[in-house]
Amino acid sequence: MHTNWKNITKVLMVILAVSVLAACGGQPTPLIVQLVTPVPIQAPPTNYPPQPTNTLYPTQQAPIVITVIVTPAVIPPVTDGWYPCPNYPPIHMHVGMWGYASYDPPFALMIRDRPSFKNSNIIASAPPGTSMYLLDGPYCDDVSQYIYWHVELQNGVTGYGAETNMTGKPWILPR
Repeated sequence: MHTNWKNITKVLMVILAVSVLAACGGQPTPLIVQLVTPVPIQAPPTNYPPQPTNTLYPTQQAPIVITVIVTPAVIPPVTDGWYPCPNYPPIHMHVGMWGYASYDPPFALMIRDRPSFKNSNIIASAPPGTSMYLLDGPYCDDVSQYIYWHVELQNGVTGYGAETNMTGKPWILPR
């Protein structure tokens, strides 16, 4: 049997495209695709009753059915806060998001070498409006009651910046 990889590749690309579209809808979506390998239908032998031969005469072939169920990863919406630290106010950021240092208050966000206020060193500062990418976290500092994220600043510096403290006022906002 000759495998037509070009057609198989096209079908897989369609499956991928439909999967991405379905993932955007946010609902698990079953996707059924039939791959049918055409087999030439040959005329039956003219001699009756048929004599045994080494040649097969396929008349049809069952289609290959692939069922793909797309279940998208659901990232909680930014507008709804979530509570990673018990007894803390809600936060609005998530790993993999871009954020920026808040303009209110109009002070630089201190970037530290550890997710701690008292047991860390300031390694950089992020002036208001500075973009940052959230690499990991959140980290709950129960001593200072700050919630930290492991961030990478737009200049490549990595460290820990506080999103908020017990007041709930955000210092890192979604970009």
